Amino acid sequence: MSLLPTLVLAGLADDDPPAIPMAVWLDRLVARFGLVFGPHPLARSMPDRAPEDDLERNRDLLSGLMSAVGLARRYNDGVTEVLNITHTWRSGQ
Repeated sequence: MSLLPTLVLAGLADDDPPAIPMAVWLDRLVARFGLVFGPHPLARSMPDRAPEDDLERNRDLLSGLMSAVGLARRYNDGVTEVLNITHTWRSGQ
């Protein structure tokens, strides 16, 4: 779990607001590092790819973990926002 804050920071931009949609954050991880969590064209192109259900479960478990440790906010409609922890650090909260 100690890698999780680093992963969150890796998907944030300097000018991001206090929270960004998880889909945007995930797309950045793919573009910057080739890290795929959940269904994505890059995952579908892998020769030994996992089933879509497993990819979705992987993304949902990551969302739940991030929410549980305070790095994301999950809503009842299934939307997850990744919290920009640099905003929290700057404000001293």
